[in-house]
Amino acid sequence: MGLGTVFERGNGVPKDESAARKIYSDCCQAKNSKCCYNEAMMASEGRGGPPDYPKARQLFESSCADGMGPACNNLGAMVFNGEGSPRDAALAATWYKKGCDLDNATACTALGVQYAEGTGVTASPAKASEYLSKGCAKGSKAACELLSRARVVPR
Repeated sequence: MGLGTVFERGNGVPKDESAARKIYSDCCQAKNSKCCYNEAMMASEGRGGPPDYPKARQLFESSCADGMGPACNNLGAMVFNGEGSPRDAALAATWYKKGCDLDNATACTALGVQYAEGTGVTASPAKASEYLSKGCAKGSKAACELLSRARVVPR
C-alpha cells in the first residue's frame, strides 16, 4: 500500500485526505499513472481540497493514455455529465470505447447504453447488445440486467 493510500484511508495514521492528495500529486509528477489516477479521483470528488474538474480531466486523460481503463471510463463520465466543460455525449462515447477496449466493464456498459438510447452516437441495437454483452462478461451486473430485460420476449 502506498503512502498516499495510507493517508487517504487512515491506515495506522490519522486520515488526512489533503496530505494524500499532495502525495498523489507529487507521485504523479514522477509519471506514475496510478498516482495520477488517484489524484484525479480526489480532485473530481473534492476530497483533500476543492473539486478541480479541469485537473481531474487532464489526469484521467493521461492515465487513460497509459492504459488505465477506469481512467478512460471516469473521463467519459465527466465529459458525458459536463463536469468541467460543456456536456459532450459523442466525445464521452470515444472515451467509453477506449475504456471498454481496456477491459473496463463500466465503460462497456455506458457505451452500450449510449447505443441503446442513441445518445451521442447513432442508435444501434446490435452495438448496444455487443457492448452490454462485453460489460456483462467483464462483470457488470447492470449490463447483465439490461441485457436480460432486452431479451424478454412477450408471449
